[in-house]
Amino acid sequence: MTGAATQGGRRAQWLFLSGVVGGSALDTPNLLMLIWPACVLFALVRASSRSPERPAFAFIAITLLWVFLLTNLLVLDENDRVRWETDPLLAVLVATGLGAALRKYARARRPPAVTARTA
Repeated sequence: MTGAATQGGRRAQWLFLSGVVGGSALDTPNLLMLIWPACVLFALVRASSRSPERPAFAFIAITLLWVFLLTNLLVLDENDRVRWETDPLLAVLVATGLGAALRKYARARRPPAVTARTA
């Protein structure tokens, strides 16, 4: 392969959150390294809030942490296979987090309501 094709493949690998085959995961950082901790932290914060979705966020956070701990403590080379089982939970957290951020942003940009004074 040429150098340009290799570089393009590495960019695509980083962009699509893929792992590294035959090397260390730290050799090629990917977005999953940033998204996973942020999603788990978001789920833990929402699980500790008083929202009606509290049980769902607690379930997602516990599941992600449990699978992460078990696969990293017991399995040495099959971690990427388990990721396919938990990625839908990350997608739910990313969508929920983006929705909450957009609602907060829209609320901050909304001008204050004008109320009529009664004298």
